[in-house]
Amino acid sequence: MLTSSQKEEFNKNGYHIIERMLEVDLLAQICHAFDQLDEYRNLLDHDITFLGVANHPILVSAIESILESRPQLLQFDGIARQPDTPDQGWHADFTFYCDRPLMLNVGVYLDELMVDNGPICVVPGSHKYGEPPPKDAGNLSDEVRLMVPAGTAVIFDCTTWHRGGGNRSGNVRRAIFPTYGHYWMKRFE
Repeated sequence: MLTSSQKEEFNKNGYHIIERMLEVDLLAQICHAFDQLDEYRNLLDHDITFLGVANHPILVSAIESILESRPQLLQFDGIARQPDTPDQGWHADFTFYCDRPLMLNVGVYLDELMVDNGPICVVPGSHKYGEPPPKDAGNLSDEVRLMVPAGTAVIFDCTTWHRGGGNRSGNVRRAIFPTYGHYWMKRFE
């Protein structure tokens, strides 16, 4: 559960970080299962091991705190950012304004995010803009690059402007992206 100050920060900035949410053993199990995959859509259809992320008690408690209702898992995908890939374009998963979070995306990073392997970039407060980010924007003056240790979860409002940084390292950068909404919402798939 988030403290009142953590929730206030989330409401102000549109994101919250849970450092090292995945314990060492669980992180190793998740990485092993991830490395067996050929595709990264609907991860629970491929290996039940990923349930350890989707229903992680710390994550679910934080999601419940933010939504102020019972959450539902709406989508559960992953990504393997290959070496020598450029920055993603700025985007928001949805572009509307609501006075409360409706959907939350979570990046659970299986590898440490560093300058060279593509940290997630967010624009604090952009979830209140109610509009998409500018097309073809490069670096934005108010962006924040989140460099976090492996096993960290970054929860962000689905309307927060974000992008994955380019992977300029020699290694694949792996992440899992569960999306949660209120219990009354329809699943994406």
